[in-house]
Amino acid sequence: METLESIPQDGNIDEQDITTFHDTKQEETEYKEVFVQSFTQAVDTIEKEQIFNDKDFNICLLDIDGVLFKDNMVKLPIVSHFSDTEISERTKKAYNRLVSITKGNLVISTNRGEKEKLIFNSGKVLNQVKQLVKSNGNNTPIFTGLFKQKPGLTTENISNIYQNPNMISEKRVLKPKIDALVHYIGKLATEKDYSRYSITCIEDWSIVSLNRKDFLVYVSDQLKQLYGIEIEEIRNYVIKR
Repeated sequence: METLESIPQDGNIDEQDITTFHDTKQEETEYKEVFVQSFTQAVDTIEKEQIFNDKDFNICLLDIDGVLFKDNMVKLPIVSHFSDTEISERTKKAYNRLVSITKGNLVISTNRGEKEKLIFNSGKVLNQVKQLVKSNGNNTPIFTGLFKQKPGLTTENISNIYQNPNMISEKRVLKPKIDALVHYIGKLATEKDYSRYSITCIEDWSIVSLNRKDFLVYVSDQLKQLYGIEIEEIRNYVIKR
């Protein structure tokens, strides 16, 4: 059974109100949602709670729509071309602080694809994100095309493809999706021994993607299967304006 603490009935969140969602199922990995008002507030809370330290492994998965871009129109088809795709100075400062807090254990993860430019204006949006990363100089990796709603569908079975050469063409480029993200995290997590392992996420609340837990639990399960890493806690900071 799941519980939701202190969510206002009208759906609005007061300026200082941070509400927490707990998954009370008896699972090896605890999943927790912390509702905040903005990206800056999410960074403030992460810093205050001191969940990044030298003895524990933690990595932050940062979404972009509704997080780095405040204008919700950026998420809408066609209309996104008329939205504000500039990243504000306040957001840039919060991002730089997050890089420092996480000690570089930060990745940007998004459903957006690099080649999509006509409907969701992804080319322009991702270009702004790349400029943000470049300006910081930390080389934060950007994982695109994740399709978080159905995480198991985005992996490429390369062995099967090479057994069927007809599936390969000069125009086809094999790009691993969530599996690449899992291997990146796995490499970082196995560089030394840690006392515990966690995953942190920052994303926005959306009516079209209420199954936020699935993607993060999938990553956690893959880390266990492929690297023997036991993720004890997944903490998701959800921006709900």
